[in-house]
Amino acid sequence: MTRRIKLATLAGVFVATLGSLPAVAQAPEIKDIRFVGVPSSGSSLVWVARDRGFDQEEGVSFKPAADLAAGLVTDNILAGRAEMAYGGITTMMIAASKGAPLAIIANTDYGTNWELLVHGDSPYQSLKEMGGKTVSVIAPNTICVLALKRALELDGLPADHLKFTVVAPPDQAAVFGAKRVDASCMFDPIRTQMRTQFGGRPIWRILDPRYIIAKSLGGGLVVRNDFIDKNPRTVAAIQRAINKAAIAANADPEVVFQSLAAATKQSVENLRKISLSNYASPPTLGDANKEMADLLLKYGFLDKPLDLVAFDRSPK
Repeated sequence: MTRRIKLATLAGVFVATLGSLPAVAQAPEIKDIRFVGVPSSGSSLVWVARDRGFDQEEGVSFKPAADLAAGLVTDNILAGRAEMAYGGITTMMIAASKGAPLAIIANTDYGTNWELLVHGDSPYQSLKEMGGKTVSVIAPNTICVLALKRALELDGLPADHLKFTVVAPPDQAAVFGAKRVDASCMFDPIRTQMRTQFGGRPIWRILDPRYIIAKSLGGGLVVRNDFIDKNPRTVAAIQRAINKAAIAANADPEVVFQSLAAATKQSVENLRKISLSNYASPPTLGDANKEMADLLLKYGFLDKPLDLVAFDRSPK
């Protein structure tokens, strides 16, 4: 009996000791956010948030860097070179559908003004007249390519009516100016440069009510799935900072022009010529994301339906 009492006493002491031990500390959340993206109307919100101090107000610090190789933004995330990237919504959805551990935490822009530009002296006036002609695009899966494929169907034209060739964003203007392609489908600020410097003339616009899809979504801020799990408060802070930037940008486009001028090393006067997107506030566009995913599946950009619950982690 005495031995059992002693054992029970020792067990009680052991349990009490466990209760008094400090809890295992969780790893602190990341606060310095390395960001990469092509400086554009849509991605500008990150630079706006940094320049206006909205990130610091929310307890995080944005470290933006321009990456002009648009197709490599996901590589920066997956390789651990950055915590966050701006990516076109179609490109990000396709990567996620193929198993890339990516999720969007904030839709940034919509109403993006993509145009199909031909040269000023080009004889082409419509999509129908462009049969067999070459169009430069920044990637084979942009919203512009998707919208053009849908437009060809609406106009009763074959799916292979246009030939698409991939040209990196910084080379688009030079390739167009040298007339190495028949047309280009571009967004601002490069779109405006091609119009003003090389006399580009639009024969098709994505914002035409007949052709617009999914609110002409631009892109969003993308991170790894495990970044969200490990840094929930940081993600919420990023979303709040980006929402503040969206409110500021919608209220006064000048804040966008100033931040883009610094990011692209251009003059504010030159950038005032570009067409800005609309900015999502709050930074979520769930219905448009669903429409986009459905269209990507319909036109063969996706092999299977996208798990939107896992991909779209924007604030609800």
